[in-house]
Amino acid sequence: MIIKIEDYFGNDMCELHIKTFTDLCQIDNLIDCNIADVDIDDDGKEYLRIQMDTRVKVNQLNQD
Repeated sequence: MIIKIEDYFGNDMCELHIKTFTDLCQIDNLIDCNIADVDIDDDGKEYLRIQMDTRVKVNQLNQD
């Protein structure tokens, strides 16, 4: 399954392709983000969108 991570404003940050991930119930205990929705791409494949809950900027994440 494809997982797309978005910032607080809905801008794409990254995209993960995980072959062993098949079911949304495998995701729990999300911190500072939530499952936005499940969409279908141009090829008819489902992908999951996860959106950050806070207005953290990418450059702030890189300082850790």
